Amino acid sequence: MQSSQVGHLGINQAIGGCKLSTLRAMPTVSILDRKSKTVTLCHLDSAEAKGSPRVERRTDQLKNNLKVSAVVCSLNSEDTITECLGSLRDSGVHEIILVDGGSKDKTLTKAEGLYDVLLKDPGLGLGFARNLGVRVSTGTHILNFGSDNVASKLTIELMLNRLIESESAAVGALTRVTAPGYLGRSINFWRVTRFQAGYATVVGTPSLFVASVLSQNLFDTTRKFSDDGELCDRLSELGHSFYNSEAIVYEIGRSNWNEVLGRWRSYGVSDWETFCGLQEKSAPASRLLKSIAHPFVVELIRPIRGLSSVTDLQYIPFLMAITSIRYLSWFNTQRARHKK
Repeated sequence: MQSSQVGHLGINQAIGGCKLSTLRAMPTVSILDRKSKTVTLCHLDSAEAKGSPRVERRTDQLKNNLKVSAVVCSLNSEDTITECLGSLRDSGVHEIILVDGGSKDKTLTKAEGLYDVLLKDPGLGLGFARNLGVRVSTGTHILNFGSDNVASKLTIELMLNRLIESESAAVGALTRVTAPGYLGRSINFWRVTRFQAGYATVVGTPSLFVASVLSQNLFDTTRKFSDDGELCDRLSELGHSFYNSEAIVYEIGRSNWNEVLGRWRSYGVSDWETFCGLQEKSAPASRLLKSIAHPFVVELIRPIRGLSSVTDLQYIPFLMAITSIRYLSWFNTQRARHKK
């Protein structure tokens, strides 16, 4: 796979889903217009001819002494692991560390030859698995990368450049799915309207950290679902900041309602973990109320504010569904723990 040729689609195509094979014809870069919430595909030469400020070749900031260690945690990821690791290999990262949680499928067979270090995760959670990778990494920066993520060389460079320019502890990327149909369009609409480039309170996967910061402040292994949020909260208290870059990373593989249920149920468990953490710290009532309102605000209110046409109304049922799933998961987790 020639990952340096993966670009971005116009928003109508991106929301409608796409095949990665359509993105490989010519070297491309993406230009993100935050006002109109559009992403356009542009060939490298023509983009530079137009003098776009968003288009960047390798800059002086990306020097040989800046080395990115990519940590990929996998579990039964045979459908995506080859393209995931192949894109990282093509991007020129310093090393690829694969942490496998005991895959029963062909994940390790398909990953063979595409990683530099293979670690076995005993199944103690994503935070524990990530920490394993962080501890053996040798780069100046650490990229936490999903086993279903695909990035281009320009994507990694842009993330690294934005990390340096913003003087942040970590930088994130904007993600899009390639799934077709209503579900794919809905997920991409939610992501376009919820996440924008700029300073952020939390960055999730994929995320690029300054290695010295992350190695001294590892993920909390007691958090099974809210490890990103807890880590960023802890680092914020130490004075660190975070930034979402304009770089777009694609999530490949299947997108179906079962996966939507699983993802937003995990968000609900994360909400419960965060709320319990605030209670343990004796947080003020205003902070607790903000935590309770958080799913409603980020899953429904904020995306609805991004509605720009009548056709966008089609996404409201999806937004209501994921909001309900998240709150129901929070409630069920709380109830189950009380029974214990």
